[in-house]
Amino acid sequence: MRTRALICISMVVLVASVLAACVPLKRTPEARYFVLRALATVQGDMGDLAQGGVVGVLPVRLPGYAERPQVVEWIAPNEIRVNEFVRWAEPLEAGTSRALTDDLAILLPHHRILAYPWQGGGDMSCRVGVEVRTFGLQPDGRVRFDGRWALLPPSGDKPLTRADFSYERGPLSEAAAARSDAAVEAMSELLADLAGELARAIQALPYTSRELSVTEAP
Repeated sequence: MRTRALICISMVVLVASVLAACVPLKRTPEARYFVLRALATVQGDMGDLAQGGVVGVLPVRLPGYAERPQVVEWIAPNEIRVNEFVRWAEPLEAGTSRALTDDLAILLPHHRILAYPWQGGGDMSCRVGVEVRTFGLQPDGRVRFDGRWALLPPSGDKPLTRADFSYERGPLSEAAAARSDAAVEAMSELLADLAGELARAIQALPYTSRELSVTEAP
């Protein structure tokens, strides 16, 4: 009786082993991590290098839906897709602020560009503030970046100059849109576009005047 029971147990174990060997093992996809990077390039005459100032870059303000580890893309006017396996390697606010600071440093080599938090105001010429409304891949395959920027004095909230901005790339092909790296690269390019607009506005500030008036950029 005992022998028969042992034989039955052995058969059950054998059958279980065979069934386990027949079941395909599914690997969980590995997460991919992305960062934004500075892509600005200097074009044309940068002017007198002796006339630079100190520029502080405030943290870029993003919409709430973008404040997550995953890369977000729009798939309908009121629907977004969040892919658990496509992620930012750093908080998007930090990455956007870092890349914008690096772009401005490239475009304004005669200025000292400081990322927040900086130590005191010192001889700061202005502070850069950016508020983003849309940033990422859209349902039509375009990568869009729009919002509003302002150049602020060293202290106080009354802008020296400000403007809305809107840039886009694409549309990406269906194959390119399916690759997150193409959309992220386009986002870096759009940041460089904004940095170029900001650099021109910073260069236009009347640094020699103590009375900096508020103006609206075109």
